[in-house]
Amino acid sequence: VVAADTEIVCVLDGDGSMDPRDLPTLVTALDHADLAVGRRRPAKGSSPLHARIGNAVLSLRLRTKYKLPVHDLGAIRAVRRQALLDLDVTDRRSGYPLQLLVLAAEAGWTVVEHDVDYRPRTAGTSKVSGSVKGTIVAVRDFWKVLS
Repeated sequence: VVAADTEIVCVLDGDGSMDPRDLPTLVTALDHADLAVGRRRPAKGSSPLHARIGNAVLSLRLRTKYKLPVHDLGAIRAVRRQALLDLDVTDRRSGYPLQLLVLAAEAGWTVVEHDVDYRPRTAGTSKVSGSVKGTIVAVRDFWKVLS
């Protein structure tokens, strides 16, 4: 993000689970929002149950505590570059998407969510959803952001 020279930056996981053709919809949403995130709609076998439960719990917390209309932590998103830099997201690990959403809520940003397809990854193993332990560690780290 720091090295980008475009007004808008987009991020998505690089594991082949999401389609970059969903990005233009998120970019267009920035006409009326500060941050656009994808709500993953999983295909069979794309996300283990423990990961979906963890995501649902954290998303519920975002909706109730921060009044954000999100149902996913958003592994795909579009945002204006300078606004993102000004938000000063400091987490550089798995808590980044969550801290981004919390800081966006605290800054009064308008956040919108759009459905995106979510397929089984084509490469690598997730450090978060690849194991129950990884999910538990990530949820614990995420919960620190929400506290």
